[in-house]
Amino acid sequence: MTVVPRACTLEGFSDATAHGGVNLRDLDPIATLVVRTHNSVYRLTMLRPPSTVCLQGGRFFPDPTEVTIDGSSLGGSCLTLAWIAPGFRMELHGPCGRIVTSPVCAIDVVPLNPTTH
Repeated sequence: MTVVPRACTLEGFSDATAHGGVNLRDLDPIATLVVRTHNSVYRLTMLRPPSTVCLQGGRFFPDPTEVTIDGSSLGGSCLTLAWIAPGFRMELHGPCGRIVTSPVCAIDVVPLNPTTH
């Protein structure tokens, strides 16, 4: 008998996507996210939503770089397009090829007009 982890099944993947995240289709151009993964922190500024962003962070993107965010996955073949969520891995591609991040820990939306006190 072969045991398949629940997250690798369509039902498990569907359950996981129901628990939050950010739909990149809902963001305006210049909206900015700070995405913390297990290994890195990334700053994403939307250029052409839902997929083209200016990304900085991690070891592959020390400088702001235009990349395409494909979406998020649990590391398998199921990919939720234009969506990022805790527990999932961002999948993107840019000048250095395809990158799959470590699992996302937190996502913060940076206010467009932060108030100062």
